[in-house]
Amino acid sequence: MKVNGNDLSIETLKEKTINSLFETLNIEKKTVVLEINHEIIVKEDYNKVELRDSDIIEIIHFVGGGWKKH
Repeated sequence: MKVNGNDLSIETLKEKTINSLFETLNIEKKTVVLEINHEIIVKEDYNKVELRDSDIIEIIHFVGGGWKKH
């Protein structure tokens, strides 16, 4: 899969969930928005969505005064 333009093997995740992705990348999910294949995923669905090797994921991190790509 691609995360913010970088290749990441799905095999590095404990589970194929967004929460596991955040844990692996050491990302605090409270301050980010996640998009998979051009669709924003709501936080309530982070443990329900199963990630696939073909997914294109964008993680946007909110910071004071705006946002930045994580």
